Formats: sequence, structure tokens, C-alpha cells
Amino acid sequence: MIPYAVDASFDRQPVVNWLIFGMLIPVFALQSKLTAEQIEPFVLDGWGIVGLLGHIWLHANIVHLIFELLFLWPFGNAVCAKIGNKAYPAFYLGLGLLGGIIHALFGGGPAFGASVAISGIVGMYIVFFPENTMSCLFLVPHPVTLSISSYFVVSVWFFVDLLLVLFRVQVVTYFAHIVGFGVGFGLAVLMLKKKWVVMERGERSLLQMLAREKKEEEGEKKEEEGKEPEAIEKGEEKPEIEKAVPEKAVMEAEKPEDEFIRFSCECGKKIKVPREYAGETGRCPRCKRPVKVPER
Repeated sequence: MIPYAVDASFDRQPVVNWLIFGMLIPVFALQSKLTAEQIEPFVLDGWGIVGLLGHIWLHANIVHLIFELLFLWPFGNAVCAKIGNKAYPAFYLGLGLLGGIIHALFGGGPAFGASVAISGIVGMYIVFFPENTMSCLFLVPHPVTLSISSYFVVSVWFFVDLLLVLFRVQVVTYFAHIVGFGVGFGLAVLMLKKKWVVMERGERSLLQMLAREKKEEEGEKKEEEGKEPEAIEKGEEKPEIEKAVPEKAVMEAEKPEDEFIRFSCECGKKIKVPREYAGETGRCPRCKRPVKVPER
């Protein structure tokens, strides 16, 4: 599974992430021409500041480089576009430095790579774009591209890191990945709460998604206590009409006894509309799917 694009609408062009992405390739080409003695000062091994910052730009081999670039491209572009080109390099380098400090604290051996920085960027991404899908290339059993949930992609990545820690495979390195993810996640939450980052119209952050779900749960609880469900009252704007509507989107209507037609969307949301809208199509106020108002 190779993620290569996110369906997020960018507030600005992620120029800095493009620059970082582009710099990693020639740096690796230069690294391959240097001797081990020439590279050694830039390798993370202890508390030297050159190693703490320099290791972010080095890679063990071409496979290591490609793997990191594949994650940096989709996640980094989305996060850079959201937080801005001025703030992004500070977060990227800061997360990389954090990874080096964690590695040194726990006595890890010589290491290099931007894995922790990218892990932090992934953590920020899942806060800003929890509902967005990602375009991924699957190579097995045959090449095919699919759009799948960001949750799935991030969950697979996180689960693999967690397993490697549990089975004691490079424990310090992969533990640093998990910490980096958590720090990035927390920073993104802080930025939203402080309104340093604002979601645009049509976007919904993890905080907004959780708040909406909580509000809906509270509304459903009130409905169960005897309150009328949310409805399209008579006199309100007529629902948007669409020509093609999946028949399964509407469940059997309840028997009306007054001037309203009551029915339920496939998602379970109860809807009440004036009888004059019978046979027309609008959108469910919860899931936004098109729903056809029953004739009776």
C-alpha cells in the first residue's frame, strides 16, 4: 500500500514541504559518494548538536529514503498547506530534534533518518483531516489505485510501529516514532484550541467531529426522552433536489397522523417534513446523503 495523495483542499501551496522533499534526494546522492568517516559527524550518536540535527537528512539506503518520501509527500503537503510555510519548517525540524533527544536519552545506537519528524507530521494530519480519504496504490495481487480512509492508512502505520516495539525490534527507534506521533497530535490539538489554525468551510477537524458526535448523541438522548426529532419545519427553505437517488437511502416511512411525513434515513436519523414535499428529494441533516420523501 503506497499513499500518494490526499483529498484535502489546500489553503496555500505547500512550498516548504516540496523543498524539503526535493532536498532529501540530492543529499542522499551526496551521501552515497562520501566515506563513512565523512558522514560520521552527521549521524545521531550521542548529544552532538550536528548529529541531533544532521541525522534528519541522512538515510541508510535507497529503500529507507523511498519509504520516508512516500509518507512525507501526502501527509507533509496537507499539513504544510494547513499550518503555513513559515511555521512548517520549525515544526518539522523541532520534531526531528525531539526524535534525536529521545534516541539519545534511551541510549540508542547510531541512527539517521527523518522518521520521527514524519511521524509527528502524521500525528498532526490526523487531527486536521480525520475524515479525508487518501489515494493509495496497491501492488498485490495486481496494481490498482483506491481511495481509502486516512484512519486506515495511519492505523496500519501506527500498528506496525507498535508491534515492532512490543517484539523488541529496534525498540528505541520505533518508540521514538510513537512519541513523535503523540507530540504532533498534541501540537495540532493545541493549535486548533488556540485558534492558531482555523479549519476552512467544508473541512472538519477531529475536535469538530468529536464535538458534533457528542451533540448528536445528546440530541438523540433528548429524543428518547420524548422530545420531537430535528425536522424540516413548514416554511423553511426547500431541500436541495437531486435527480438520481439511491432507493436504499430511504427506509420505510412511519404512518403520519398530521400534516407532516415522518421517516428515517439509512443512517438512523429521524426526519419530519411537511406533506407538500412528498415524493421530492433533499439531504439528511446528519449524514448529508440524498433522501427521498415518501409519498405517504
